[in-house]
Amino acid sequence: MARVKEGMENPIYPFDESALRAMLDTEDPTLKGSPRFILKNCYQILQRAAEKLNAGEVINDAFVKQEMPGLRNE
Repeated sequence: MARVKEGMENPIYPFDESALRAMLDTEDPTLKGSPRFILKNCYQILQRAAEKLNAGEVINDAFVKQEMPGLRNE
């Protein structure tokens, strides 16, 4: 992930807030909020985004839901 720099617009780049919320919205209640689960998902999504998104595109909730089974699709 990008290092946070002074004046940086999005400190969680290449994700946006909706992507992180989507990753936290798992159907398995034992995994909600688990740091291990969140980090694993971030890594998997980064790998898929590197293959599928264009340079500079942000990972959002739509991309996360499309790529990760087991998340709630509301």
